[in-house]
Amino acid sequence: MDVKRKSYPALEACTYLNTAACGLISDTTLKAMQSFNTDFLHQGSKAAENWMMNEWESARKEVSAFVGAQVSETVLVPSFSFAYNALIESIGKKKVLVYENDYPSLLLPLQLKEFELYTFSGIDNFSFDYEAIERQIEQENIEFLIISHVQYRTGYKADLDRLGQLCASKKIHLIVDATQSAGAVEINFKNSKIDALIWSNYKWINGGLGTGSMCVKTDFLHKFEPKIGGYGSYEFEEGALVYRPSIKSFQPSHPNVAGYEAMRNAIREKAQLGIKSIEKYNSDLLQYLLDALQHKKSTIIGDYSAKSRAGYFCMPYEAEQFEVLKQNNIVVTFREGSIRVGVHFYNTKEDVDRFLEFV
Repeated sequence: MDVKRKSYPALEACTYLNTAACGLISDTTLKAMQSFNTDFLHQGSKAAENWMMNEWESARKEVSAFVGAQVSETVLVPSFSFAYNALIESIGKKKVLVYENDYPSLLLPLQLKEFELYTFSGIDNFSFDYEAIERQIEQENIEFLIISHVQYRTGYKADLDRLGQLCASKKIHLIVDATQSAGAVEINFKNSKIDALIWSNYKWINGGLGTGSMCVKTDFLHKFEPKIGGYGSYEFEEGALVYRPSIKSFQPSHPNVAGYEAMRNAIREKAQLGIKSIEKYNSDLLQYLLDALQHKKSTIIGDYSAKSRAGYFCMPYEAEQFEVLKQNNIVVTFREGSIRVGVHFYNTKEDVDRFLEFV
């Protein structure tokens, strides 16, 4: 892939295979952040007001175009957790089906808000049995399926088309955390059966910390009116502030402008490369890595196919082995007896080969 690795200085200091934890930002993304902060340094409120009046909507348009959504269904938020908690607050206590080992930030709010939770298990702690999910939806009269697109502990990528069709056929709602997939795989929200898609921008979007995005279908917003609002939720009409419940209800006041400028630049970089090209490149490079591990008879969690993943995998690993990787400047995540290893568009076969030297 035609990527200037020098634009990502972290790649010069280490072998970085940890986008699943935190994606690298480019030097141009840093400049985008600094540009606003420089304006803010010299202009104060003038710079902030100019962005909110003239750039906020443009940023929403860029995000909506990136994931194939309507602008009227897209909002900029501080993070997945902020938007998710605000969204489920509007739903009220419902019967919800979740994957038992899903991300804590997805499960905990449902527990704290006392939703009626039902869980399903994976096959060999990896893939999903979609027929079993369907049976459970029917047996328990489930009202919502809430799930991560990609599982943080394994790298398994759920089939959103199949889940969406299933939920639509059963007349239940589907909410998806796309933090581990947005920026790595193509997503078309408009053509999907997903009711709400939420993600943070610090992983595969490569937009840095402190921002996220959410898309919610209009029918869902009408059915579950938002119970949150702020200055950013108003419309200006004939010089007056007017509030109507909408996707902008989830838009807090005085946003992290420097962070959103970073996000915009990162999205533009991906749009220039093409998200389909990024997805194919990542899949091919990951398959190269998985094939090598299979040849070495290394044990991983799940199968050796990149098609069932979105850029990363996990494998059992000892703490002592992880220390060897650290000592050789190979950056991955170690958690609960396994390592998580991922590749993104700025990685190369040379990065993979260096990792394989020490496995």
